[in-house]
Amino acid sequence: MASDAHDEHLFIITHQAYELWFKQIILEIDSVRSMFGGASVSRCTGTISSTDNTSNKLGFSLIKKIKNMDEAMMLRILSRLNRVVCIWRLLVDQVMVLETMTPLDFLDFRSHLSPASGFQSLQFRLIENKLGLREVNRVTYNKEHYQTVFRDEGSCNLLKQSESEDSLLDLIEKWLERTPGLEPTQFNFWNKYRASVNQMLLDEEQEAEDFSDEDTKKIVLGDVSRQRVSNFFLNSLRNLENSYRPIESTLQHYSFNSDANIIMY
Repeated sequence: MASDAHDEHLFIITHQAYELWFKQIILEIDSVRSMFGGASVSRCTGTISSTDNTSNKLGFSLIKKIKNMDEAMMLRILSRLNRVVCIWRLLVDQVMVLETMTPLDFLDFRSHLSPASGFQSLQFRLIENKLGLREVNRVTYNKEHYQTVFRDEGSCNLLKQSESEDSLLDLIEKWLERTPGLEPTQFNFWNKYRASVNQMLLDEEQEAEDFSDEDTKKIVLGDVSRQRVSNFFLNSLRNLENSYRPIESTLQHYSFNSDANIIMY
């Protein structure tokens, strides 16, 4: 440790635990991306640098190789994504452990860690890219590009590779676009969905008009009005998006779920 401060040990242990779990998350995301048909997985010898200047062997790298999705893998995909969610929940809970350290306790050793920062976590940036965070949606740190803190060639190459590959978001969108029934010349889900929603809102509006209690009528009509606004924005989003098929496919999957309260006429 860089100082004699008691809580520096807690901080380092927590940081290393995060990095270890990040490594597992990357492994799970890469395996899911591979099963979605976006890449084949091969061993590599790349390294991952962290804020304490240690290096971890990168378990897998992805070589882009688009292929057809094997739908039989969906249960395994859901299982591994659920594992990622569970890990994230665990990482959030770890913050409670850090909160047992007061700000003054942290200041006892913070100067010894300078200029290290959480923004230097390569694995966290890789996770962002692999999940689908786009460059235009990034918030700059100190008005600089997020890659400026990574100066070694290995880290830069890994970041560039993660940006060039299909992200999990890209692959899910491509998978959703394959959903049958979205073609305007066939089932034309979108028109049926829009007509069904409009009819559902009209029915709710007419039922509300029959209520004798004015307060209840006001609440129900207000809810219908909010649903109309949401539906309007959904239509606007569909018109603005370059690829609206994933949106339609998601709505179709939800609408045909047994819990959905929408009937396709």
